[in-house]
Amino acid sequence: MFKSFELENYRGFERYRVRGLERVNLLVGKNNCGKTSVLEAVHLLAAAGEPSILQRIAWRRGEVVFVDLERERYKNRRDAFPDATHFFYGHQLGQGVRFCLSGNDGARRLEVEVVPADSIEPQQRLFDDTDGIRQIFALKIKSMTGASGLELAPLPLTESGALAIEEYYRQRRPTRTSDDQLAPVHFLTVESLSSDFMGAMWDKVLADKREQEVFRAMQVLAPSLEDIAFQTGERGARVAGPGSVLVGFKGAARRVPLGSLGDGMRRLLALSLALVRCERGVLLIDEIDTGLHYSVMADMWRLVIDAARNTDIQVFATTHSLDCLRGLTRLCGSRPDLATEVCVQKIEPSLDESVPLDAEQLRVAGEQEIEVR
Repeated sequence: MFKSFELENYRGFERYRVRGLERVNLLVGKNNCGKTSVLEAVHLLAAAGEPSILQRIAWRRGEVVFVDLERERYKNRRDAFPDATHFFYGHQLGQGVRFCLSGNDGARRLEVEVVPADSIEPQQRLFDDTDGIRQIFALKIKSMTGASGLELAPLPLTESGALAIEEYYRQRRPTRTSDDQLAPVHFLTVESLSSDFMGAMWDKVLADKREQEVFRAMQVLAPSLEDIAFQTGERGARVAGPGSVLVGFKGAARRVPLGSLGDGMRRLLALSLALVRCERGVLLIDEIDTGLHYSVMADMWRLVIDAARNTDIQVFATTHSLDCLRGLTRLCGSRPDLATEVCVQKIEPSLDESVPLDAEQLRVAGEQEIEVR
C-alpha cells in the first residue's frame, strides 16, 4: 500500500509530494489543480509503467498527434497517435527529457526518459525511414521495486511526439517474470460506464462466483434489487450502452434496462464491479460522486471503505462536491472504526506537497464551516 508518493516533471508538477496516505484517499482541490494527474501518476506507478496505460491516458484526454502513414498496408492514410509531449512538465519534448514517479520514499520507482533513436540497439528499432514513421526518439521506461528493476523495450517516438504503441505491441509485447506480477489496478472514469467495460468485468465476477457481492453493493441505491443480466446475441450487440444491461426487482414481472434507472445506478454498478475485481490492488476513481444524490453519499462511502478493508484495496478518488465531502465526514463520525482508514488530500500546486486531513480534522472543519476543497 502506498503511504506516500512523489511526482517529478510529470505534467503540471515540477516536483510534488503526497504524504500520509491511508487505505481510502479523497483528493480535493480547485479545477486544473492536478487531481486527475495525481490519479494517473498512481496508475502508472502501480502498473510499473505499462505502455498501454500511457496510451489510455492520452486518448482519454484527447492528446493525439496525426502522422502520414505511407506503408502499403496503411493505404497512405493520415492517422492519430498518442502524443507523449504532454506527459512531461512544460509540454517539452527532446533528448534527456524525463519524468519520475516514486512511492513509499523511493521503494517503488518509475522513470520515463526520451532518448535519441540512434542510441537504441538495431534489433530494438521498430521503424526505418521507409516505413512512413520516422523514429527520431524513443521512450525508455524503467521500473524498480526495491532492489529489482525492469526495463521495457523502448517505445518508438517521432519528433512530433507520436507514440507508435500499437506497432510496439504488434512486434514486441513486453513480458514480465513471475516476480514482476502486478496487483490489479483499475481507473474508473465516465468512460468506464460503457456496457463493454461492465460486461467484461461481469464475466470475471461470474467466473469467480462473486455476483452476490455486486448485488449487495447495488442495494445501497436500490434495496429491492434482485438480479442483473447482460444481454448477449443480436440484441446485446445492437443495443449500445446501458440498454444492454437489465436489472430485476423483487415482485416485478420483468427486468428493465439499467439506463432507465438513471446515471446513478450505472455509476454504482461500475463502482461495485471494480471493487469486486480489484482485490489486493489499487482502485482509482475520477469524480466518485458523479450521478449520485447527496442523500446516499455516506452509504456510498461506507460501501467503498468496507469493500476496501475486506478485500485489501487501496482507493484514490477525486471530487469537487461539498456533499460528497460531507457524506464522508458524516460516515466517519458515525463509524469511528472506518475513520482510521480515511484521509483527504488537498492538492494545492502552489505548494511543494499536498495538505492531508484526517477524519478528526474533517469533523472540526465541518463544524466550523471551513472550506477544505
